[in-house]
Amino acid sequence: MFLAEDYVSVNVQMVCIMILLFIRIVLVIGAFVCPFYATYAGTLNVSDLWRSEFNDSDQSFEIKGHENGLVLSLILKAGRSPIIRLNCPADDIGQNSDIATLSIDDTSLILQKIVTLSNAQSLTYQSVIGSNSLKDFIHRLTSQKEAFIYVGERGTPLSLQGTTPAISAVLNYVTVNHVAGFPVPFEVEAVQEPVAQPAAPTASNESRLGPDQGKTETRQEQSDWGPGYIILLIIAFLLLYLFVYKVIVKPVMRRLRIRKAKRLCFEEIQNQAKILYIKRKQLLYKDDYGSNVYKYWDKEIEYFINSRIKPLLCDNNLIEYFYFLEDYVDEQIIHASIYYEPSSLEEEESLVTGSDAYHPNMSPHDYEEFCAKLLRRVGWEAQTTVASGDQGADVVASKNNIRLVIQCKLYAQPVGNKAVQEVNAARSHYVANYAVVVSNADYTRSARQLASSTNVKLLHHEELQQYVHSLEV
Repeated sequence: MFLAEDYVSVNVQMVCIMILLFIRIVLVIGAFVCPFYATYAGTLNVSDLWRSEFNDSDQSFEIKGHENGLVLSLILKAGRSPIIRLNCPADDIGQNSDIATLSIDDTSLILQKIVTLSNAQSLTYQSVIGSNSLKDFIHRLTSQKEAFIYVGERGTPLSLQGTTPAISAVLNYVTVNHVAGFPVPFEVEAVQEPVAQPAAPTASNESRLGPDQGKTETRQEQSDWGPGYIILLIIAFLLLYLFVYKVIVKPVMRRLRIRKAKRLCFEEIQNQAKILYIKRKQLLYKDDYGSNVYKYWDKEIEYFINSRIKPLLCDNNLIEYFYFLEDYVDEQIIHASIYYEPSSLEEEESLVTGSDAYHPNMSPHDYEEFCAKLLRRVGWEAQTTVASGDQGADVVASKNNIRLVIQCKLYAQPVGNKAVQEVNAARSHYVANYAVVVSNADYTRSARQLASSTNVKLLHHEELQQYVHSLEV
């Protein structure tokens, strides 16, 4: 019944696991890639001493070189004048000097100390270059091998090797991405159809920058995929993961687990069908009006669920789904108890004979022996009497100086006054403390009235063990 469904369930479960695994792999890769892009996405060119970077947040370029503890930067911002900035270690000479001099060939540029950017560890000097002078400054920067920086009377060399590819990378970025607002030589004319990929430096660019353009080491592709794009991509995959898990995978997995719990319940009920069949015939009887009395049978169903079904689901971590299966389990128990078919005539006869278990078709003698066995199972000494001279008692039982006489009635209809009268007389004959009538059926109103006045207990055989236990207490 469940084989085809199980095959489909396994396939669906594997597909769901593969989808989640793929999304998780993408998220893990994104988590490793994102820091890389966050560090280098703005870097256009890198050499041993010089590098160029683009800051997307304020649309600015920074071309900077470092040597001998000095960092020299050319900062370009759209619509603003270029800035030359120098950072150097703080010492006694620097602390006493408010200016620094940048000397390239025969040209010198004075930089003023910026107190707000200086501290005890480093000093910052800065100067603004006129937009008309930028082209000439770039030419000198790329045509000379080194510059000298003077702080006070101390001069320190700074190599200019690598300035050409760093500046060329900026020019390429501006040209390809049509970034406007920068002065010559970084001024480009706007075009209507932007080029999709970065291009190599043109001949006109070479004339502006000098002979070393072909050595440019660009990272334009990384610049297009900045950290913002990577973070958005990770967020998108995370949302996709949550959507797939919440909307698709989780409901599917829940249905599969419910189906598994349903299969386990079905198999257990089928395995116990024979016992359920016997129990239903033992515990279901009719009252005075001919209506079925389900009291004891309903208790047996509840006991079966608590002792067999729920532990089974707990062992398989499926107990949380019992709420969805409660009606299904009840239906299957009832179906199995009604429609169980013995495999042979001998088995069918064995179900309705013997005294170990109750059955409506058992003989009266077997029923008396059955009641005696119920008492023996809870520690009482119980014996059936001889039918011809029982003096109204079918079973005599004793324990701890307590004697009990029992009249056993296997009836298909309610038990009347006669059984109450006989067991009441048997109590005197056997010098017993208590008198009980036990039956599989109900009792008539007159029998209940007589039992009340003669202090005789009327029980169903399912109540017998509980009753004698109360006598011990």
